[in-house]
Amino acid sequence: PDREPRPQTSPDREETGPEEPSPTTTPTPACTEIGPDDDLLRRVNGAENEAFCLQAGVYDLGDEVLEPARGTSIIGARGTVERRGPGVAVRAPVKIVGEGEAIIRPQGPDVVLTWIEVSGAAGDASCRPMCGRGIDGGDAPYLTVSYARLHHNDNNAAGGIEGGTVFHHVEAHDNGTPEFKGCCS
Repeated sequence: PDREPRPQTSPDREETGPEEPSPTTTPTPACTEIGPDDDLLRRVNGAENEAFCLQAGVYDLGDEVLEPARGTSIIGARGTVERRGPGVAVRAPVKIVGEGEAIIRPQGPDVVLTWIEVSGAAGDASCRPMCGRGIDGGDAPYLTVSYARLHHNDNNAAGGIEGGTVFHHVEAHDNGTPEFKGCCS
């Protein structure tokens, strides 16, 4: 059924309280708040149909991979978008970094990633083509990535992408290394 868009709160106004439920609007999902000092991997990996709101800061995964499951949303603190040539420059205050063979590897359909910066995925000829991806979408049909900056990943910004995936306002730059030339990057 068609639904009317949810009314937006002006950025210079505070909300006075929760809106009354309406059959014509989509309710905001309950969101679990996570800060840079929390264990992001323990909270998110394996979680299904949950929304996680990340506070501004750096989330260093080391050599581990963030693996949100079916229907999970990772929503970073809102940043800014500027036009740059034919594309956009995204400034997301949530930075998810690491040195594993992927930074984010969704595990199932309908995962949403928004307002995040992703960098640092590592790899070399021994693990190609599957490693070095900022976002490894090989197990995530209908993935949505919006307002994201994907950079400095050894292979590519996002790879193995499944059908139905949508990228909206995504900046990708400085991805790829010689180890992946002619294969993937």
